[in-house]
Amino acid sequence: MTTHNPLIAHKTASSSEDFRLARQLIEDYARFLDVDLCFQNFTQELDGLSTMYGSPNGCQILAFYDNQLAGGVGLRRFDERRCEMKRLYVYPAFNGLGIGTLLVDAVIAEARRLSYKQMVLDTIPKLDTALQMYFRRGFSEIPPYYDNPHRHTMKVYFLALEL
Repeated sequence: MTTHNPLIAHKTASSSEDFRLARQLIEDYARFLDVDLCFQNFTQELDGLSTMYGSPNGCQILAFYDNQLAGGVGLRRFDERRCEMKRLYVYPAFNGLGIGTLLVDAVIAEARRLSYKQMVLDTIPKLDTALQMYFRRGFSEIPPYYDNPHRHTMKVYFLALEL
């Protein structure tokens, strides 16, 4: 685990226990989001986290506050030159501590280490704090990079960062 202050640490998931925690976090994120994710093959994603967000093409980063799971983010290969940031979530009890920023910086660093040229993501207005953080980190709005059916009923932001 990498420590940035005495109470906050993050690590890349590698064990079955790590991916169990990641699954718990992502399920909690989906409940918080309250948006149907079936179009993203969400059940298959949960069943294959270590494959989707594992080496050699991606990662799942978990954050802890005082040894309690506080948040996480996934990185997966989208195509040969692009990766996709997925499922950034910090439990509400840990908001305002810089954990989201820590996770985004860590996942960007990992994407660069893996030699991706661009990182893409999508988000919705409900996640405004994350959206503003993405803009501060240099992401810019792009045309849709996949068919998200929610974009027909709500605003969906498609963003990219040149790495």
